[in-house]
This record gives sequence, structure tokens and C-alpha cells, in this order.
Amino acid sequence: MHAGSGAALLVEDERRCLRLQHLQLRCRATLRTWQIPATDTVVAHVSWDVIYLEHTWRNTGNVYHAASQRAQARGAAPAAVPKAIEDLLAPLRQHLRRDTHPERLALLELMHSIAQARN
Repeated sequence: MHAGSGAALLVEDERRCLRLQHLQLRCRATLRTWQIPATDTVVAHVSWDVIYLEHTWRNTGNVYHAASQRAQARGAAPAAVPKAIEDLLAPLRQHLRRDTHPERLALLELMHSIAQARN
């Protein structure tokens, strides 16, 4: 190991820590106030880079949270994806509501983008 490589690793670790702090701040800003952890208060920062044949789908990073789908159900926000896309990722069993989990919302958005490109 070179003497300089240790310094490079420290710089990379520092960048990673700063990036995580930035993402935590974005997630907290989305919720506005701290809330007791529950199914409805889970947030996820999601990004993707998908390349298939001549198509590329890129999301440099968005914060998804369960409340966004509740707002859509109330009509306070436009529906993110059509019902046909939602049905592709239908929860198999719902002891607790899982259709509003932020990870699912992010996957639905990606699938919707892919479906639009195929039409």
C-alpha cells in the first residue's frame, strides 16, 4: 500500500459520509418533522441507472415516502403511475398496508417509465 493511498481512502470515506448526511437531510426535509417510526413514516432515497438496448432510464435520486400515495388517494397529488402498472407489483398479502411502501413507489415509477418507452 502506498502512503498516499491511505489518504485517498480517508478522502473517499469523508465524501461518503457527507453524501449520507446530505441524503438524511433530504429525507428529513420531506417529512418536515420527526415522527415516530411507523409504516406511514418510512422514507427511502432511491436512484437508478437502467440501460436496456437503446433505452436508458436514469433517476439521480428522489425521496419516496408512504404519505405521497395517501395524498394521491385524496386527490391532493396526481397519480404517479397508471393502475395497470400498480397491478404489476401488487402485494401478495397485506397484514399491514404494504402498497404504499416507498421502495414499491420507486419501483412503480421506474416500471412506468419503461412501459412508456415501449409504447
